[in-house]
Amino acid sequence: MNNLDLFVQCARTLTNNFVECPQIRDSPSWFRDRIMGIDFFSEPGEKWDIAEVLIAEAAAHNNGYTESFFISVLLNTEGIRPLEVDFGAGRYQRPNRPGAVVIAAPETDGILKGIGPYHSIVMNIKKEVVFSQMRELLDGREAAMDRVCANFVIDQDLEVLVKALLESYRRPVYTGRSLHQAELIDGISRRLIQAAAICVPERKTEKLRPLSIRRVLEFIHANLAQELDRDELAKVAGVGPRQFTESFRQSVGVTPKRYLLNLRIDRAKSLLRQPAPLLTVAEIAQECGFFNTSHLCQEFKRQVGTTPKIYREHL
Repeated sequence: MNNLDLFVQCARTLTNNFVECPQIRDSPSWFRDRIMGIDFFSEPGEKWDIAEVLIAEAAAHNNGYTESFFISVLLNTEGIRPLEVDFGAGRYQRPNRPGAVVIAAPETDGILKGIGPYHSIVMNIKKEVVFSQMRELLDGREAAMDRVCANFVIDQDLEVLVKALLESYRRPVYTGRSLHQAELIDGISRRLIQAAAICVPERKTEKLRPLSIRRVLEFIHANLAQELDRDELAKVAGVGPRQFTESFRQSVGVTPKRYLLNLRIDRAKSLLRQPAPLLTVAEIAQECGFFNTSHLCQEFKRQVGTTPKIYREHL
């Protein structure tokens, strides 16, 4: 099997959910014809989206209407010549090297020219998400991001974060996914800021105040069966969303995601120990905030070492 056969095989594994991707759905037919396959995922609040894409030929990129940062991480290519790129800060050539990243700042029109096929992960992050973190890191200042458009970058940290975000959407829904994805987006935004050659000072994150901790823990316990959002928890604590995760970890000893999972497992164990009338495992899963019985069994076995059924039988 040659490389082209591998690309065709890869295209067949993608869902090709074109209709869910507005950048492609609303594009002219000549652009859509270049797409060999796509797996598209979007954050419910439309703050970011991400896709695995297989494209036969690179075409003009118009980022002006999105008000988003555009990121493309190359996974593989059969292209012979480097990709020609111009995002308004000078033309350059991106080598056909897996892991090479091109970035476009918001409200920039650009040029992408090259014969593939190109297998990439592409994503868009709304401008306010990145600049909100920038202001938090730089004491309220904003900095020009032109530099990120001037050349390709090789950034293994950014590559890993982007791949992890894509993988988080493909996994079965899991406890704390919203919290996990928010942390990944923070990391991606920070890498974008650092790619702009901005010196980001290291800050010592302080613990949450006792009153803030009490409010957050009470809120988590009261909403155990719900999917909790990091921004919502940060608001309850009275701190910024990006500060919240590390402040919570320093105060409690674990991340919000881990604390929530531990609490749900403890609640499930308590319900499994109750005398008749017994709740079914499916009812316990729902009561504790797991998405289904399989989700509870998977997390329960990972943490306790056995299934809920066996745990109940031996008690």
